[in-house]
Amino acid sequence: MTEQGGGAAGPSQRAGRPGFRWLLAITIIVVLAGAITAVAVRTHSAGDGGSSATTSTRASSDASAKPAPGSPSNLPVTSVSAEPSAATTPVPPPVWGVAIDPTAPVADAIAAASALLGHPVTIVHRFISMAWNPETQLTVVRELAAQSSAEQTVLITWEPGAEDGGAGGVSMSAIAAGELDAQLTTFLTELAAIRGPVALRVGHEMNGTWYPWSGDATAFLAGWRHIRDLVHSIAPTVRMVWSVNNVDRPSSNTMEQYWPGADQVDLIGIDGYNCLRGWESPDKVFSEVYRRVTALGPGLPIWITETSSCEATSAVVGSAGHSKAEWIAELFAMPELAGIQAIVWFDRNKEFDWRLDSSPEAAAALSAALSCAACR
Repeated sequence: MTEQGGGAAGPSQRAGRPGFRWLLAITIIVVLAGAITAVAVRTHSAGDGGSSATTSTRASSDASAKPAPGSPSNLPVTSVSAEPSAATTPVPPPVWGVAIDPTAPVADAIAAASALLGHPVTIVHRFISMAWNPETQLTVVRELAAQSSAEQTVLITWEPGAEDGGAGGVSMSAIAAGELDAQLTTFLTELAAIRGPVALRVGHEMNGTWYPWSGDATAFLAGWRHIRDLVHSIAPTVRMVWSVNNVDRPSSNTMEQYWPGADQVDLIGIDGYNCLRGWESPDKVFSEVYRRVTALGPGLPIWITETSSCEATSAVVGSAGHSKAEWIAELFAMPELAGIQAIVWFDRNKEFDWRLDSSPEAAAALSAALSCAACR
């Protein structure tokens, strides 16, 4: 049919027809719907791809972060930046302490060390054997308590055996079984009465061969946890120190197998000496063990609980051309010192003359290092 007036209908006329307008509208809607669907599909695919990549990355990360049980790398690891920031806060000086000679009265030993170096001794360290007569143990604790203050920490190495390496009727297995509870309770009650801070180092250097509590990690851990429970109930302010030798002896007697868990330890201690394996720099003595203990207990305080150096001597391989004074200066320049809260000097004449005043040069170097530590 033609419009009135004849002639073919033009575009404007076709658009004006109702049927054609509906057909056009439907066509536009279909085209738009198709376009929207395509966009949605592309977006969803991209989202799935991102989610899959994230999941894959997380799974890969989880797999690498969780080694198989028993794996040497199955330990927490702290990240360390390659270079310190220029805005890093200056490192505070380490707290200074001395393991005093047991034959000297406590007050006299503290006064002598402080006067020699011109610095107050802020950690006083004594060894006490559980194999001693219980009253002898308490006498030493009371001597330490008489000198303690809020500014001075008492550090006690409590040995579950005799100082000479014998068991002396004491063992970590017996402790775990509760056989020494009466003695331990009396001792810990005395510690709780000390007015200043107290740190208790139990079964130190268990990763060596020279003490009776070494070599049996299962017994050690059972004994440690029992003592830990007693400390918590009797002397809750006392901090327990888990302390290792810097080198495993033998190599299979690893420190990691004696680790009771971060929730069982308040403070980590490291013992390391120059001269016992030839002349070794402080970095050689401490860097590797520092890495290992920080992996075990990230964030826990770390002390060097025993250290010293001999003087250069022909008896020590590689000591020619070196000096104890030089070693002390290097000790206080170690990069690891930034993560170490305290250094406790072993002031005894034993395997070598470890004492502060084995030479005037050594004493002067130590005094200078302590004076300069605050300016690092």
